[in-house]
Amino acid sequence: MWASLSSAVQSGLRVPKAMAGSMIGREAQNSSVVLLPPATKPTSLSTASSFLPTGSQRGFTDKAWEEGYERYSAIAGKLAAAAYCGEAVDDLSCGPNCDFGGRVKVRKRIDDPKNAAHALIGTLDDEFCVVAIRGSASLEAWGQNLQASHDLFMVKQPYICSDCKIAKGFLKVYRALARQGLADEVNRCGKPAILIGHSMGGAVADIAWLKLRRAVRAGIKFVFAFGSPRMGNNATQEAAELEMNKTMAYRITALTDPVVQVPPSSLGWSYRHVGREFFQEERNGEVKLCNLGGEDPDCSKKRPRAAFINDLKDCGTAKDCGHLFYPFEIVQDAALCLHPENYLCKLKQRRMPWACTPKNISAS
Repeated sequence: MWASLSSAVQSGLRVPKAMAGSMIGREAQNSSVVLLPPATKPTSLSTASSFLPTGSQRGFTDKAWEEGYERYSAIAGKLAAAAYCGEAVDDLSCGPNCDFGGRVKVRKRIDDPKNAAHALIGTLDDEFCVVAIRGSASLEAWGQNLQASHDLFMVKQPYICSDCKIAKGFLKVYRALARQGLADEVNRCGKPAILIGHSMGGAVADIAWLKLRRAVRAGIKFVFAFGSPRMGNNATQEAAELEMNKTMAYRITALTDPVVQVPPSSLGWSYRHVGREFFQEERNGEVKLCNLGGEDPDCSKKRPRAAFINDLKDCGTAKDCGHLFYPFEIVQDAALCLHPENYLCKLKQRRMPWACTPKNISAS
């Protein structure tokens, strides 16, 4: 499956419409998922209220962007991790990924398996309403849907702007969340919102930001999208940039992550990313603040096509997949959320496969 997708990319990314996947599709039950736990620097929210972006006609300074990343990216990554844990997150019993030190209270969990729509809604330190949207259950499941489904067709979104278009598959997930009262739940929190997601969940978080920016009475202050694919056209990217004088929308990428390179942005495809990129070129290395005004050619976009194909193959064989590694580094599956001892064993096995043997458990 990955080989055929790689061949399509090698030949110029002219993939047939039948391959135009939602990059979401149906979530595989009990399959491996990617979680993003805390960054190397601890995140303190004790002074959160002193750093609520207010925006201006000129937007935020680079210093403000960097400060926002340092203060909130770790806790956002951990919430993105918790979104993968299903019902275990209700009482924060999902092991290390739910260890928020009493700062997070879960208000509601939305689950719509038919539309691959899953999210948790809660409060963070009584300062913010947080919405963490789950990505695809595994990169393998994502790849299968990229081949098989038809959800990359763009749909006009005049509510965002007259020429704005969004990928049909991502929009389908957002609409499933909206039908279950996403906006009402955020407004019931009565606090500024932070929207969070990893992979497909990041793309849906971006859509939620643009669709709900006027509906959320307390405002959307931050968006954190980790390793997200492109989800809209040029007009959508430009409309999002205009909104970034009120909302700090972070797009966090890694050099060897193939997901951030798709859908294509060239050869007749018009997909674009939204948000300001924070780019990590080397694992555990420094994170670079990239330029506004589109996709910075000196950040993740600089990855050569041949290297992208190798990255894709690595993910297809679960060999050092760049989509699994960010400053919040972990690989997780649903069962491990309920069994912290297996979680710790999984970490050891990544470096020393012989170090331990996980217990035979299920994710039920």
